[in-house]
Amino acid sequence: MKVYGCIIINNEGEVLLVRGRLSQKWSFPKGHCKKGETDLQTASRELYEETGLTLNEKYTSYHKLKGGSYFVFAVTGRPLAESRDNREIAEVAWFPLKNISALETNVDVSIFNTLMKNIRSGVSVSEYMESPEVQIRGSMISRSITSSQER
Repeated sequence: MKVYGCIIINNEGEVLLVRGRLSQKWSFPKGHCKKGETDLQTASRELYEETGLTLNEKYTSYHKLKGGSYFVFAVTGRPLAESRDNREIAEVAWFPLKNISALETNVDVSIFNTLMKNIRSGVSVSEYMESPEVQIRGSMISRSITSSQER
C-alpha cells in the first residue's frame, strides 16, 4: 500500500512532527491511501487526522523518501497542531531543524534530516530540496537503505 504524507516547515526553521503511540518514534504526518483518493488528498487527510491542521497553501515540492511520498508545505509562524487520532498519535510538536537529529525518528525523518544538514544559508528550504545535490544525495541514501534491507 502506498503511503503519502506532509512535511510542514515554517519560516522559523521548524518542522512539524508526530510521535507514534506504539513506536514512540517521531515521524511526518502520513498514512495509507483510501480507495478513490489522490496522493494529495491522502496526505491532506492524514495531516488533518494526525495534527488537526488543514492547509490552504499550495505545496512547494513533492519528494519520495524511504517510507513514503511527501508534499512539502511552507507556512508562516507555528500553527497550533493537536492530534485528532489518539489511537495512533501520542504527541504533535514543532522542532527546530537543527534539533531533529537528537530525536528517535522513523526512517523518513532520518533521511530528511541527512538532506537538511547541509542546507546553505540564504537558500530557502524548498530551493534546497529541489537542488540537484539533494536529489542525488536522496537517491543515494534511498538506494543504500534499500540495499542494506535486502541483505
